[in-house]
Amino acid sequence: MKLTTLLASVALGTMAVACAATPTQYPAQNQITEHVVTGQLTYRERIALPAGSTATVTISDTSRMDVPATIVAEAMMNLGTAQVPVPFNITVDDRDLDPNGIYTLRATIRSPAGELFWTTDTVYPVDLYGPYTDMGTLFLVSGTPGNAYPAPYPDASPYPANPGYGAMLSGPEWVVEDISRQGVIDFSRASINFDSNGRVTGNASCNTFSAGYAATGQDLRFTEMVMTRKACPPALMNQERAFTDIIGSARQYTITQDGALVIYAPNGDTITARR
Repeated sequence: MKLTTLLASVALGTMAVACAATPTQYPAQNQITEHVVTGQLTYRERIALPAGSTATVTISDTSRMDVPATIVAEAMMNLGTAQVPVPFNITVDDRDLDPNGIYTLRATIRSPAGELFWTTDTVYPVDLYGPYTDMGTLFLVSGTPGNAYPAPYPDASPYPANPGYGAMLSGPEWVVEDISRQGVIDFSRASINFDSNGRVTGNASCNTFSAGYAATGQDLRFTEMVMTRKACPPALMNQERAFTDIIGSARQYTITQDGALVIYAPNGDTITARR
């Protein structure tokens, strides 16, 4: 009896060890992930697009230098009579991606006849690890250097001057919601307040500032900025430095259709603010 009990105990113990050592097997899940990439296209020159121009945004795998880039997603938009900035939204299917791939974005704007007018000249890496990527504002350059639009587009004229456009800056305070496409620190406050006499004041994140400004059409310059000298936590000071770098070098601005003020620095960094 004792021998039988011992053998039974050994058998049960062996079965328990075997069960513990064998991992639970789950059926494979067929998960399909889509990555949405958004942004907007623009250029610095004050030149209108001919009606019927086409914008194309392409995401390609450029990891191999010995073969042509593999296009994984492309969006083509007939602009009709729309002008820059041109928003884009392009979806990439995870099944088309190589885990070892290097993905970059290219954009062009072409004439109704297919002539290249504007193109990216910078490599824009695309992060496809998450479900959503905002590329911000991409600046294109002329595809025909020295001649913005070749014939037969003589009617493609510069944007008309609008003396009242700069007046849209003055009035209620602009509250900053994004700096260099990094958002802003929670519960921090950066703001810009333009008066009608060429002065601007605001909060740079930690310190207050004031400066002169001049706005003509979509050109914008800030001059003689002065600031208080209060010290804040490092993260807030870094945000303030990014803010003042853009303000100090700003050259252009726009007010989008949904009412956002976007200030552009020459290197492509931006400040976005709303009332």
